[in-house]
Amino acid sequence: MFYRLSGYGLFAGFGWLAYDAFQRKDSLDVKIFVVLALLYNPFIGLPIHNLIQVIINIIVIIGMILNILFSQENPYEDYTKKDDR
Repeated sequence: MFYRLSGYGLFAGFGWLAYDAFQRKDSLDVKIFVVLALLYNPFIGLPIHNLIQVIINIIVIIGMILNILFSQENPYEDYTKKDDR
């Protein structure tokens, strides 16, 4: 049950992050988050061996921690503001 709920949460979260990256016009982030959303898709399971799935999960967790540690304070602050020059 927890695995199923976490799959829905991850799918929705990565989908939202992909949409947000699309709004910021950051194509690399869009690609990464779309791949992760498809990987954690709870509707259609991918036939991935458990060991490979654990390795993927560890890589994603490390990537998310590094992203949080090395991100700017607020990367979304200026992407909607117009340049008044």
